[in-house]
Amino acid sequence: MLARRVTSILVKGVASNGKLVTVQWDNGEESSFHASWLRDNCKCSECVTASGQKIPQSIVPSQLRIEKACIDGGSVDIKWQGGIHNKSSFEADWLRKFAYSDSHLDREEERLAALEHRFRLPEIDYEQLTSSEEGTWKWLECLNESGLCLIKNVPPIENMVKKIANLAAPCSHSIYGETFHVKVDPKPINIAYSDSALAPHMDLAYFESPPGVQMLHCLEFESGVEGGESTFIDGHAVAEELKKINYEAFKVLKTVPATFQKDHLDRNFPLKMFYQRPHISVNYRDQVTAVFWSPPFEGPLRVRGDKVDLYYNAYADFSTLLKEKEMWNKHGTEFRMEKGDLITFNNRRMPHGRNAFTSQCGLRHLQGCYMDIDMVLNKYRLLSSQYRKTEAPLGATGEFRFGNSSHR
Repeated sequence: MLARRVTSILVKGVASNGKLVTVQWDNGEESSFHASWLRDNCKCSECVTASGQKIPQSIVPSQLRIEKACIDGGSVDIKWQGGIHNKSSFEADWLRKFAYSDSHLDREEERLAALEHRFRLPEIDYEQLTSSEEGTWKWLECLNESGLCLIKNVPPIENMVKKIANLAAPCSHSIYGETFHVKVDPKPINIAYSDSALAPHMDLAYFESPPGVQMLHCLEFESGVEGGESTFIDGHAVAEELKKINYEAFKVLKTVPATFQKDHLDRNFPLKMFYQRPHISVNYRDQVTAVFWSPPFEGPLRVRGDKVDLYYNAYADFSTLLKEKEMWNKHGTEFRMEKGDLITFNNRRMPHGRNAFTSQCGLRHLQGCYMDIDMVLNKYRLLSSQYRKTEAPLGATGEFRFGNSSHR
């Protein structure tokens, strides 16, 4: 059973004006909660089933009034005025965890500023990863915070990529199967199966829900092969840079939908897939949660005429920024994978690519798979409740950067 962490911060005082409850914590901070929010989150048997599911109800703020708010041990109790439902109780640590006052939410902005530091490529050894669930947690922690993690010394045999994926989540099926091989094919159905360079991109951008995590295991990289270095750049960080230097372009790319497509009938598994979405996804506080960037798989733009040139100007600005040396020095990396290396990365955060290589001089062979981002986050949170040494900060940067607009 997973241990339940209890916060060390307690309620010092509580007050209400009938529509708002203000909680004073023993560290001197305050949090305010609206009556409508408290009523919606009541956990009594009239509001939540035994299985934990909410019972549907209509919340009308003007019809709610708090008669009294008080402290009861480690809880804050609310007495409602009128009506059949007259009492709600909230554990102090739960209220603290989901506090939404400006002072709490502003901390997220401060933590996002941590992206200004120089990019790093965290590594973990295969033995450390597989020796215990704590090793799995350390891997997912790196993936969560940095966007990628290199696993060293993985046995270079087929389907190890699937075995390691299963430590976190099952492999997601895609148009390429549960796993796929990246090596030169005489008649490639995708440029990835050639020896050509690949510009930074995400995979499967034309899916309604593109895979969140991708894994590539190096089964062979012979010494005679020249080139073929892997490239990664933190698309979230670059998008945040664009927001600072050219907000109008940023605004266009978060609102005007691009067209992503896979229109390819001449293959064993014919495809006609199309999806429209903006290149940049943000939460309601304008923080980047995903970047959808895949130039080779972009189709005709279909938006109103007054948006066309705005889109192409913004597109050019972001594309240029992704290529700038300064951005790569701050937020990118290039390295040559070695036999036994397995790179795991956030497909919605880290546009990836490779340099061209000489395939006639040796074999470069990777095996890959995808994982569902929600299942990976679920495993990460469960392990964090066991192995994280301190309470996770509210609005932990990693989860926003993982492509999730909520946190626990």
